[in-house]
Amino acid sequence: MVSGSLGTVGGLIVCALISWIASKALWFTGLAVELGYLELGTALWRDPVANRWPFQEFLTAGLIIAALGAMMDVSMSVSSTIYEVKRVNPNISVLGAFRSGYNVGRDIMSTMTDTLIFAFIGADLIFIVMPGLIFPEGGRLYPFMRMLNMEETAVEAIHALTGTLGLVLAIPISAAIAAVLTARYRPRTAYAQEPKSPSRKEGDDPSHIEGVET
Repeated sequence: MVSGSLGTVGGLIVCALISWIASKALWFTGLAVELGYLELGTALWRDPVANRWPFQEFLTAGLIIAALGAMMDVSMSVSSTIYEVKRVNPNISVLGAFRSGYNVGRDIMSTMTDTLIFAFIGADLIFIVMPGLIFPEGGRLYPFMRMLNMEETAVEAIHALTGTLGLVLAIPISAAIAAVLTARYRPRTAYAQEPKSPSRKEGDDPSHIEGVET
């Protein structure tokens, strides 16, 4: 629990830093929000009550929260793997435990990164097929460049980037902390707490042996 939590926090710090830098460098407003046909961000910007809301900070917080689930999943998987490896082989070194968890995390990272990228592609599939469409007024390049410069497209790209980098750094952090903690606090030996099956003599009926199901 400790290593998984700290690994998640480490990845979130990286996500927060990248999201904040991207929001400032790319001039994100946080107002590119639509609800059906209603441009909700524009309506909020015009509303005097919501005029002072920190929309840019809301956007940064949303990018961090969106990457939280994936990092929690990966960090806990790596920590649990190292714990089980240590239970099966109590004599494994800290470096060996770290390598075991890191190798598992590296495999998970590839699939989880693909999940984030595919989510981005699925949300903006029209952006992917736009270069192959011909529009009577603008041809191919003009509508594609307009969509490329939209804030929603840039936010989705930063979302995929922050989530990926957060995963990449959360895995070694979780693996290192879990390896050190399992070396400091030795886990229980695997299968040591499992009850032993009762002895059975030849000719005994299993139904009369206590604790044995027929």
